[in-house]
Amino acid sequence: MAGRNRIVAPGFIDVFSDLFSDPLKYFIKKLKDHKQITEKDLLTTLSDKDLFYIISFGVIKKMLRGFTTIVTSLSKLDPVIKMLDLISERIIVLLDLDHMSREEALDYFIRSKRWHNYKKLLKISVMTGREDLFKELSPHVPREMPIVIKGNLCIKDPVGRKIIRLDPKDLSCDNYPIIYTDEELFNQMITTGSRKDLLILFGSGSKGYIDYRKILRTYDYNIMMSLMTRVGSEIYNTMSGSIEPGRLSDVVIYDLSEAPLIAPSIDLNIISQIILEEQPKIETLIVGEEIVIDGGELLSVGRDFFEKTRSRFIDLFSELSK
Repeated sequence: MAGRNRIVAPGFIDVFSDLFSDPLKYFIKKLKDHKQITEKDLLTTLSDKDLFYIISFGVIKKMLRGFTTIVTSLSKLDPVIKMLDLISERIIVLLDLDHMSREEALDYFIRSKRWHNYKKLLKISVMTGREDLFKELSPHVPREMPIVIKGNLCIKDPVGRKIIRLDPKDLSCDNYPIIYTDEELFNQMITTGSRKDLLILFGSGSKGYIDYRKILRTYDYNIMMSLMTRVGSEIYNTMSGSIEPGRLSDVVIYDLSEAPLIAPSIDLNIISQIILEEQPKIETLIVGEEIVIDGGELLSVGRDFFEKTRSRFIDLFSELSK
């Protein structure tokens, strides 16, 4: 893990690769023009191996630009900070107070505030619906640190920090952006007719109700990537590339050694757009237990992988065009 820009990206991102932008959009356009084949038709023809190749190729291409990101969670901040000068100028910290005692949470905020003054850190905090805990801990949160409140707590922050509500059933806080992670709950909430800025994470049939691209421009990409990693890992219980299974890692080397556990679908296209809008650069990338990118440079095994994937695209196009 030594070396500048070596530790990269949360491992969960590979599940939500943008299947329809790069590199498939060329093939989809051709197939639509030639055979009226849709994205859904194409998905049903792909095997798990096909999906793995396509997703890997798309992720690699997207990640060959941008900047390096580190994701850490809970209170394990110190060891990552020590590596910060060697690795990156930016760190994302995720926190779920549901699994921390009051003392642990307070210690975390105090230390993170100290580190925040030392380096430019981007943090996101997921809080429970406890007003007493919010009032006690929020003064320790840097002003520019967004707070995600889980549940129905509706409270104004005295210093005006950005607050995002996660899965609320109470819509009385009209000025707060809302994120729904459950399609049924989302559908239930939008039937109230309330005009709110809803960011749709799961489910389809909602594009007519919300212009999600407009909403996305109001959110910092890194914040959304962090939250997506947290929500996704809990829902799908998968941590591809994580050091310690079952929770977000303090440091993750991006690893595509295995195909994603779920196949991307049309319904997940919104998530794909969020995550891959401005994808971080990959400095070290592992595919099939082989390092294909090292130090930002594509190795020979990586070129072989690209060629194999390209050949598979050509085969797919030929099969579907018959």
